[in-house]
Amino acid sequence: MKTNVYILYGGKSVEHEVSLKSASAILNALDRNKFNVYPVYITKEGIWCSLGLLEEKIKDISQIQVKPTTTVAKSIGEFLANDFKEGEENIIFPAIHGINGEDGTIQGLLELIDVPYVGNEVLSSAIGMDKVIMRDIFAKHNIPQTKYTSFRFHSWKDNEEKCYKQVEEKIGYPCYIKPANSGSSVGISKAENRKELKNSFQEAFLYDCKIIVEKEVIGREMQTSVIGNDYPKASISGEFIMERPFFDYNAKYIDGSITPVVPA
Repeated sequence: MKTNVYILYGGKSVEHEVSLKSASAILNALDRNKFNVYPVYITKEGIWCSLGLLEEKIKDISQIQVKPTTTVAKSIGEFLANDFKEGEENIIFPAIHGINGEDGTIQGLLELIDVPYVGNEVLSSAIGMDKVIMRDIFAKHNIPQTKYTSFRFHSWKDNEEKCYKQVEEKIGYPCYIKPANSGSSVGISKAENRKELKNSFQEAFLYDCKIIVEKEVIGREMQTSVIGNDYPKASISGEFIMERPFFDYNAKYIDGSITPVVPA
């Protein structure tokens, strides 16, 4: 019997469109001789839309999206009651990027209803998503990293000048300002002076109530995938060659200005 694979994609995150790209790659890569593939689109409002069995590869995943007519809670209940093949071999493949996808929330739901899923479990997902918590843990275990500091929205609004001075005294320029819980370089910018720092704070706080400021480090950025639980295996490291000053959203997904290199 084939395993039923449910691909969750879309979602409420600002990385919604990135998720569509990931889902397309996954849907088209899965072997139909081994798996029954079921795309489950999640709207920007969080409503789950089960799209049924997808027997063939698809070029444009947006072609099979639907307009929902229910609520978030009801849509999840209807998926589990009507579309999820109870009693068969099932697995959920989350392809949601950012908030509600990579931060432990969807993982917690799947743990609660005892459904196996692909990817990190709740705790590691939550830690990996929050750049401040992640770096605090690195610091606790003496793992080398760049200088950093963090700010909450309310503390910034109460005393902007104090926050800017803290960055200049502790981090210095140039530095990068990032939303603490976001990916795909959304909301990230570089600051080389006070004026740019102010603008960067404003930009980052559009996406999160907590931000992190990091000292610039000049070097190569490697990427390595790890698979497995008790006996993990690491992939060959890769990297991207690019002409941009940093790996921003446009470089990753829009203008094609990067060249992947494997091995690095």
